[in-house]
Amino acid sequence: MPLIRAKKHMAKYDQPTEDTSDAYYLALHKKYEVFERRQRIREKEKLVHERFKLRSRIDLLRNMSIPAWSAILAAVLSRGEAWTDGRAKLKDVGMDWLRHRLVSEGLEVMMRYDQLLPVEKK
Repeated sequence: MPLIRAKKHMAKYDQPTEDTSDAYYLALHKKYEVFERRQRIREKEKLVHERFKLRSRIDLLRNMSIPAWSAILAAVLSRGEAWTDGRAKLKDVGMDWLRHRLVSEGLEVMMRYDQLLPVEKK
């Protein structure tokens, strides 16, 4: 029995000490820093893509012909009772009211994207 006690007692002191060097810290955290950097780059790419899509939708709304806009408007207004206020507003103000409203809201969102992202260089 004394031999077993001696082995247990010695095992407690044989444990390796914790490495607190800078090299160990850098190696341990490099993986997570690379992951965070990739994630930031991906988020920026996603914002750039969404800004591009929004810019193309705004241009589409601005340059859409009157017959095409009328067809889209008819499809939107045929959705049911939820658009009763919109139908009344369109009868009072006209068709271009909604187009101007959508373009102005798109430009507001575009301003938020411009604040988040640097201006594209061409």
